[in-house]
Amino acid sequence: SSFTLNAETRWYDNVINRRWSDTDNTLHKLPVIEFNSTKQQISGTPLYTDLDSEYTNFYRKDGTSGHRIDLYPRVYLPYRFKNFFTFEPSLGLRHTTWYIDPSGIDRTKKETTNRELFDVKLDLSTELFGVFKINSEQVDSVKHSIKPQIVYNYIPNEEQTDYPYFDSIDRIAKNNLITYSLTNTFTSRSLPGTTGGSGEKKEEKPSYAYNEFLRIKVEQSFNINEENRKDGRPFSPVYGELKLSPIKYITLSTDATWSTYDNWFVTRNVSGTLSDGRGDSLSTEYRFARDSIESLLLILNIKIFDNLLLKADHELNIHDNRRIKTGLGFLYTAQCWSVDLRYTDEVDDKKYSFMVNFTGLGGLGN
Repeated sequence: SSFTLNAETRWYDNVINRRWSDTDNTLHKLPVIEFNSTKQQISGTPLYTDLDSEYTNFYRKDGTSGHRIDLYPRVYLPYRFKNFFTFEPSLGLRHTTWYIDPSGIDRTKKETTNRELFDVKLDLSTELFGVFKINSEQVDSVKHSIKPQIVYNYIPNEEQTDYPYFDSIDRIAKNNLITYSLTNTFTSRSLPGTTGGSGEKKEEKPSYAYNEFLRIKVEQSFNINEENRKDGRPFSPVYGELKLSPIKYITLSTDATWSTYDNWFVTRNVSGTLSDGRGDSLSTEYRFARDSIESLLLILNIKIFDNLLLKADHELNIHDNRRIKTGLGFLYTAQCWSVDLRYTDEVDDKKYSFMVNFTGLGGLGN
């Protein structure tokens, strides 16, 4: 239960490169194997550890191909001072080895290259809460929890331009960041149910239902590296989010980032979902990213039969009232497998997809 082993092969058919380009540098993963462990205590010690590890064979028809092994264990030493605060320092050690196929056209890289990196994380937090009795037939009490948290992350600056580049793991950027946040959560407790026969109530052991109906979080980071730069902007945009679930079938959420230097919203998103006990749902989402997009998305799911779901979506560009995409599909779900059929009509592209998913094993399709 503490370890997972995942393997996959991934081949991309880049039609444009294959048909109209003299070279095809499309990157394939044949295969990628991951072995990971969850955070667990080292027997007989106060230390905890976890592991992320990966082997990948990267293949290109034209260009650099090769193998990569990435090992990333992490050690934690959590400490709790009574009921006042929790402090958890941790150290991550990363070792990466590349082997480049010498038959490729890139002769500038060594056949075998190694990289060692470390990173440090310090996590300090506490939690304050109060429980308030509610005079209601539906709710017994409400718990208000306040969690302030400060996290420090450090990754040293290391020159990595000489290493092969296949994906983001090959370039680990330096980091010297302090992130502070404040999270408020409100959780309701429903009254225990009672059952009875012949009109008489029968007492039974209370079985409370809990619902986190409101969550408010505010977060910002301070980049120490930026502070040392001339004209640097060490403070990140302020991030805020709010999630509200007042009743079972209604969910509302919003999040935004605000630039304290420019005094404007960098991003803002608002979404809401209305559902029923049958499995039908209607969702709408407003998306805004400065200098990028402002759109409105509608998603409709209708349960035709117990195993068959109709899915439709439509996204509109608010700036010019232009359609971005429209999609229609069906999802058939059986006990241990499902079939997903979908048609998507975008401005410059029309796609048909057919996916078969096996529960616990993955999926395949086009």
